Amino acid sequence: LRSQPSSTHQRSTMTTPRSSNGASANVFGKNQPDDDDSSTSTPITGKTPKSIRKEMTIKFEIPFTNNFPQTDVAMKHASVLSSIQSAFPGDIDIFDNKGRKLSTNHISSCMDLKHHNNHFNIVNFPSRGHRTGKTIICHRIHSEYSLTAIKSNYVVHQTLTQYKLFMRNHSWAESDVDIVSLGWILGSLPDSMDTELYAQFLSTQAKKCGLNIPTEKIRIVFTTPTLKSDIHRKISTKAYEIQSRKADAKEVDWLMKRFTSTNLDSPIKQTYVKYRNKYTHPEAYKNALFKQNKILSRTRTVPIIGITHDMMFYLYDKLRSILGVDYISKTKNTEKNGRWNVITNSDDFKEVKKLIADYLSSALSDDTIPEDALATRPIDFPTMCISSGTYWNDESSSGDSYISMFERSVGTNVSNLSDNDANYQ
Repeated sequence: LRSQPSSTHQRSTMTTPRSSNGASANVFGKNQPDDDDSSTSTPITGKTPKSIRKEMTIKFEIPFTNNFPQTDVAMKHASVLSSIQSAFPGDIDIFDNKGRKLSTNHISSCMDLKHHNNHFNIVNFPSRGHRTGKTIICHRIHSEYSLTAIKSNYVVHQTLTQYKLFMRNHSWAESDVDIVSLGWILGSLPDSMDTELYAQFLSTQAKKCGLNIPTEKIRIVFTTPTLKSDIHRKISTKAYEIQSRKADAKEVDWLMKRFTSTNLDSPIKQTYVKYRNKYTHPEAYKNALFKQNKILSRTRTVPIIGITHDMMFYLYDKLRSILGVDYISKTKNTEKNGRWNVITNSDDFKEVKKLIADYLSSALSDDTIPEDALATRPIDFPTMCISSGTYWNDESSSGDSYISMFERSVGTNVSNLSDNDANYQ
């Protein structure tokens, strides 16, 4: 949402969300030579420059097809935890489901099922239809490294591979284990729109249609939907996934279908693609993947920096009126360096970039931005301008009912697609 200026400006408008997805590992160069007295040790891949420990909830998932002995689960989970401690000594704190920080001895003892059950909850989900059974363990860690950096470590990676165990980020509380992945959004921009902002955007747009999508009942996570079109070919794309607790899945699924089916007055028109369509209508699902890739390939982002919320209040209307600008989104660095993303398409990109550069330059020399709005700009902010770098992303469809919306979006006749919620899982 576009906020009002903090002081005397009383005008209400709207901004669309933004941004880049999730926590990708930072890659730093090699350490300086030992004889370079002026240098300092450079952080290794995935470690934050200031060594800030962040809390993450991690989900360990072990797939199985038949009965799986719990003793093996305990041994495999404890082995991975032991490899993490060995690979990152002192840099990662591991907590059990009772909130206790575990030492190396505690983790070693968890190889035994009895001790493991004193610290962790093991939840089993049996095989069902085309779904493989799985065992899940969720708990928290405090880490100076991203999850990608942890999994990419040779020792940890070897242990995960040896025991066929998956380690993923869990967007819910560690007690919320029974989570359903309902589908993904055709038209979502995972490279240019932050998950939290995107969730707020969905909720706001749904309210315009008289729908209430409670943010506490859904999570938006990055996903790579795939489909095997034949033995030798796999189609994949990037998008945002809709998750909910199993108890709320039917309600959330219904809301997402109603949201998709409504012809929204929004610069981002999207389609809710249910995962079950992969099995019931693979051709339509395949076309949805193709269309998402086309959307991502045609979208361009013009990043602008040095602009506070109060300054954007006066710049927004003119920027938004530039032909070819689809929308303007806030980013996770808006507070840090005043960065906003202006979303356009490949056809208009060069002209849009030139017009934005000209407008920002003139806005600095005239009275477009009042003095009190300029005063909100921190002294360490960069000069208002276009930042270097361009990115991919947006555009999509519209519609009436969920079924016809899906049909129109993927360009395939799926009129026989059932809208029955009985098999929403």
